[in-house]
Formats: sequence, C-alpha cells, structure tokens
Amino acid sequence: DLYDSTTAGTSIGTITYQNGKTSAFTLLNEDFRYIGIKSSQPMYMSSITIYWEPYVNIEASVVGNDSVLVGTQWNGSVTENTSGQTVSDVEYSFIPSNGAVVSSSNASNGTFTCSAAGTVTVSAVKDGYNIASKVVSVEAPIVASIVINPTSFEGFSGESFSVTATYSNLTSPFSWGTPTGEGGISGSVTSTTGTSTNGTSTYEGKFITAGTVTLPTNGGGVQSAPAVGFTITQTTLDISESNITVKQGQNKALTFTHNASAVGGVTWESSYDKVTVSNSGVVSVANDAAVGTIVTITATSNVDDSVSDTCSITVEKGKLLATDVFRNGKRYVIAAKGATDENKLFCLPGATATIDKNPATKEITSLDSLSGKDTWAVTIDSEQFNITTSNGMATITNYTSTSTKTVRVSVEFAGDEDYKKSNNSTSFAVNRLQTNILLDNIQSSKVGSNVNIKGKLLDEKNYQDIHNRLQEQGFRCGFTCLFYGAPGT
Repeated sequence: DLYDSTTAGTSIGTITYQNGKTSAFTLLNEDFRYIGIKSSQPMYMSSITIYWEPYVNIEASVVGNDSVLVGTQWNGSVTENTSGQTVSDVEYSFIPSNGAVVSSSNASNGTFTCSAAGTVTVSAVKDGYNIASKVVSVEAPIVASIVINPTSFEGFSGESFSVTATYSNLTSPFSWGTPTGEGGISGSVTSTTGTSTNGTSTYEGKFITAGTVTLPTNGGGVQSAPAVGFTITQTTLDISESNITVKQGQNKALTFTHNASAVGGVTWESSYDKVTVSNSGVVSVANDAAVGTIVTITATSNVDDSVSDTCSITVEKGKLLATDVFRNGKRYVIAAKGATDENKLFCLPGATATIDKNPATKEITSLDSLSGKDTWAVTIDSEQFNITTSNGMATITNYTSTSTKTVRVSVEFAGDEDYKKSNNSTSFAVNRLQTNILLDNIQSSKVGSNVNIKGKLLDEKNYQDIHNRLQEQGFRCGFTCLFYGAPGT
C-alpha cells in the first residue's frame, strides 16, 4: 500500500543509506508521515525514489441535521472527534436511496437539496480516503391545507345549506370569513372538532336573497385559502287562477307553479271552513257551503315562507243529486244531495216547486223555479214521469189513487259528468175510506105495507144521526145491502 510521490515537498531531514550516502527526506504535506523503505541488499544509488503513505488515522464525524424536508437545503461539515476541530479540504459525496432524488449538491461545501423523500448517505473523503459518513432522512414537507365540501352550492331563497371545512397544519387558527356578493345569506358556525389549526368546522345557514355569494375561509399556512361559491335563485310561487267559481259539492284543481318544488312543497289555507284545499291544491266545496261566499285560498312556499300567492273562489249553487224519497204529510218529496232535516235531507231556499201531472206526456212539469238540466225519473204506482231540475225539491200535490193498495214511489238519477247514478224509493198504503149513509125521513106506514128508504153515503157524524133516528122509530139499526155493477160502480 505504498504510494508514489511525484510532488516534491519541504525537506524535513535526511535519510542515510547503508553505503553511507544521504539524501533529503521530504513530505508532501503535514498530514503525511514517513512509513519506511527497505531494500533487498545494500546498494549504491545516485538517486532514489521515496514512497509515502497518507496519514489516515483520523477519527472524525459528519456533522449536520439527521433529517431535512424535501426542497430544503441540507448543510454539513466534518469534525475531528478528539479535538473537535473542523477537518478542511474534504470532498463530499451524496448517494440517494429509498426514493430520494438529489436535485442539487455542492461537494466542496457539503450541501444538497432533494426533490423527493427518502434517504441520502453523505460521505466525507480526504486525500482519497473516506474518513466519515452520515445517513440523512429526507422527509416530505408538512403542508398546510384547507378542504371545503361542497365548494359550490345552487339553491333557492329560503333554502338551508351546510358546508364543512377540513383543515390541517395551519400556522394560525382557522376561521370563516365574511360573505360577500350580490346575494345574501345568513349563517353561523354550528360545530367544530379538533383544534383551531387541525380539525373540522361546519357552517350552517339559509339563503335570503337571490344573486351570487362568496363565503371565504381564513387559515395560516395556506397560500390561497379556498372559498364557497353560492348561486341563489329567488323562490317563486304563482297560482294561475285568480277569481273563479266552484259549485257546492264539487272540486276544483288549482293550477300553480313553484320553482322550488324539488326542495319543498306548498302549504294551502282557506278562509272558510266549508271550503278546503288538499296538499296538491285541489279545492273541495261542501254541499252546505253558503252560496255567494267569497273564499280566499292562500298558498305559501315551504322553502321560503315569505313567498305566497292567493286566489279568490266564489261558492256557486251546485248540482244536487237525488238521494231519497220520503213522505211529508200528504206530499211526496223528492229531495236532493246535501239535505239536513231529520231525514238528513234539505232543499235550498226557493228550490221548491209544485208539480202537475200531465197524463198525455207523462212528464212532471215545474210551475215554479226548477230550471236545471238534471233529469230524474220518478215512478209512482208503476207509472213513470220525468222531472228536470237542478236546485232542490219537487213536491207532487195532486196524485190520487183509485183503489186500496200499497203505492211505491221511486226516484232515479241517471248520472252525468259530475255525479254517479243514484236511486232510492219509498212506499205508502192507500186505505179504504170511512163511509156513512144518510137516509131520508121515514113516513108512518101500516103493517105489511112496503116502506121505501132513501139514503146516501155521508160522513161519520151524519151516519150517527141516521142511526139514532132509526132507533127512535123502532127500526133495526143495521141492514144488508148488495151493490152490483161493473168494476168501479
């Protein structure tokens, strides 16, 4: 391991050979020392080449941080362990491993920078000898971040929203900024987990006015803190109908548009308890709703309760459906849907009509206020008559039965575009009339002579008078009469 010295240095002494000759003893530099020369036999030389070996018995260490971030310069040096002095004239080498990538380095100054994480072995070389080394860990940089979800939101005025920020490694506390823009929102922080520099924060609010709004975030260590962008559309609600009429007992589906229907529905209200509205906007007018009542129907958006619309409904006399026939004294009343008397029937004011029977046409003709288009088929004692009406009750006043029997009265409604077919019936008994006989005065007669008795049917009072007079004259109070003739005699 001897090395040829080709560079002359400073003479520090002489060397004596076995033949007695001497020559200068020269070192290359102060870090080298003479090891020795030996010859196989004594000789005489006019010149001699001296061999030197470096002085490498230095115990030293590479001094520098054990780790460095990607993109950050690492600085190192070599120090002698015993004296603590810095070793000069050192050449450095940098060998990456485990994914590290050395992007720049300086072999004389002992610096390097990596563009990827991993490990770098730093070696110190002096005069061709490796005198020290160190493994440096190259770590990914700690990056401050703020992530928003969602980053954009489209909604309607009155609609609620919620956004969450997830942040980490901030150098200053996280906070929500002040909303800016043409639109308007209201809101507040409802929950926060973690610390002010690492954690999550939730912001909840509601859209107020249409337009665009930006909700910024503030956080240290983030070059450009993200923001939430809102696009707000004004909620609208419009009822197509403004002033309409609806008949008693009928329904009417209102037509309306609500641009926020995908978010929330509509609440309906009526100013009159006899007129109701379903969730889908179908108006129902009760049978006994007062005719002429003006009802206000109000629709309010469930998304934005400041948005509403109204329409006006006037209750109109409705088409009434025949549902029953019943006796009322000596009258037989055909009633209609929606009645409220003891038989749960009623007639609208002014709807009663006197009905005359026309045998020729078999039609019952109204003499009063019946003027509708609904046709009811009325059958009395197997004979059918027709009545046309739409507003209530018809009274038959002149029906006469010619024999004792049970008379059946029925009514049938054929149905129309508004009502289904309906029918009902009742019956009454035709009883025998009470009969009385009134006799003329009886003249005195002789025994065995014929007596003519004349009389006629009278009421009960006259019959009793005749009965008494017969007794007073000594006659029997009863007798048998045989009536004969064709049927109806």
